[in-house]
Amino acid sequence: MKIRGAHPMAAAVLAALACGPTGPSTSPTATVSLRYVPSAQPASCTAPDVRECSGGCAHHYAPSNLRVAGSWGQETRLVGCGNAYCGALPAAPVGYELTVLLIDIQQCCRDCSAAIRETVYANGTRLERFVVGEASGLAFVIDRNGVVTP
Repeated sequence: MKIRGAHPMAAAVLAALACGPTGPSTSPTATVSLRYVPSAQPASCTAPDVRECSGGCAHHYAPSNLRVAGSWGQETRLVGCGNAYCGALPAAPVGYELTVLLIDIQQCCRDCSAAIRETVYANGTRLERFVVGEASGLAFVIDRNGVVTP
């Protein structure tokens, strides 16, 4: 048995179903505005163990100085903003634990690492928890309204 002349509306519905969703399926994101205030504590390279590593630390990380990378693949370089450095990372996925890794070679004399572990603010909230692993950095969660929970 042959069916002739399918109803035009039925054909349109079947065509739409065959093509899947008509709009882009994106997860909600938010922008992370960062502010980094360098430590006021003097960085001394006089201790022998720090002196040995500080030069290599600064040399190794120099190309990425004041660069920040988000665990979701966004990167930026911070620029001076008063007594701090500022930048923004767009499209941070909301509702997930994320990290930002910030590099400051001026900190190599403090602990032989250029990774910043304090005095970084995301959307006005101080980040305090540094995690080590595949996505090392200061950890936080951001919601749809841009509110950061450290």
